[in-house]
Amino acid sequence: MDFEQRAEFILQSIESHDRQLGELTDRMSTLTANVEKLVVMSNRDAIDIAALARIAEAHQRRLERLEEDRREH
Repeated sequence: MDFEQRAEFILQSIESHDRQLGELTDRMSTLTANVEKLVVMSNRDAIDIAALARIAEAHQRRLERLEEDRREH
């Protein structure tokens, strides 16, 4: 392999690495966007779960009051 062939090989290798870095950057952007969507969904789920817990607690208190009223009568 002479000098020009080596230089050409190195240049092709650098170009290949640049392309791969670009592809990885694109993939990383996609993954980041997906993770951000999952975080938003998880936060919504947490809010909804907390609301359901409050509803269940209110129902439990109502049932307890009804049971107490029934025992008193």
